[in-house]
Amino acid sequence: KRAVEAAIEDQGHWMDVIVVCGAASQDGLPADVTLLDDTGFVLHNHYGADAPCLYLIRPDDYVAYRSRRIDSLGEYVERLLS
Repeated sequence: KRAVEAAIEDQGHWMDVIVVCGAASQDGLPADVTLLDDTGFVLHNHYGADAPCLYLIRPDDYVAYRSRRIDSLGEYVERLLS
């Protein structure tokens, strides 16, 4: 939950935050987060997500960033912009 809140606070002005869950539950997520129910694990399998992780997917569907540290997006964006 804290990583999602941090992503919205730091990057939410230029990206949409979408949480993909195998068993969707909106409990504890900020109201402006889109929750995608992936009960059949179609997206998990497509992207090889076998553990909690973070993906930054560009509008052209290119995976720009992937990390198992879900709190690392801010560090990545800072490196890009510096």
